Amino acid sequence: MWNKGLLIFIRYFLLLIMLSGIVINEINLTTSMIIFIFVFLINNQIRFFSLHKTIYKIISFTIECAFIVVAYNWIGGYLMTYLILAALDSNILFKKPVKHIFNLVIILQGIMFSLNETLEFKFINIGLLIVIVAILYLIEDESDKKIEAQMLYDKLRLSEEKLKTANRDLEVYASSIEELTLLRERNRLSRK
Repeated sequence: MWNKGLLIFIRYFLLLIMLSGIVINEINLTTSMIIFIFVFLINNQIRFFSLHKTIYKIISFTIECAFIVVAYNWIGGYLMTYLILAALDSNILFKKPVKHIFNLVIILQGIMFSLNETLEFKFINIGLLIVIVAILYLIEDESDKKIEAQMLYDKLRLSEEKLKTANRDLEVYASSIEELTLLRERNRLSRK
């Protein structure tokens, strides 16, 4: 469904923007902040590349949602990079209804973080987040339709093969009936 190479590029690009936001805002990083950032990144990478059981992914994602709250309040940076990265993981790694629950949590986090901000900040961040989540749903829907169309095409191809085989069998049968009819006609004529 997803182009893995492009997805990895988007993930690393978002992580780069996240770290750039921390550097650009000239935040005085302490050792504990740097360790926290590394733990955040390690959790994110392990969930995406190494965890295969859904329950472990859910636990990792729940931890990341808590990390987002702590990271944005303690370290800062660009809110959208935290939330977009979480939205990507939510829509890629999980199926319904878990995906819906996590997307709702992400949007609620965006609303919660925007409460003390300017009206413009609220509209831009919340609106952009909702649009991105909606686009991710649209991508999944289009992918599902593509898979369904491919399955229908495969069924149609099998039906076409069956029809061709049945047509060949009918042609052979018609030919044998024609020969049999000719043979009977000859026998009838020879008897007369």
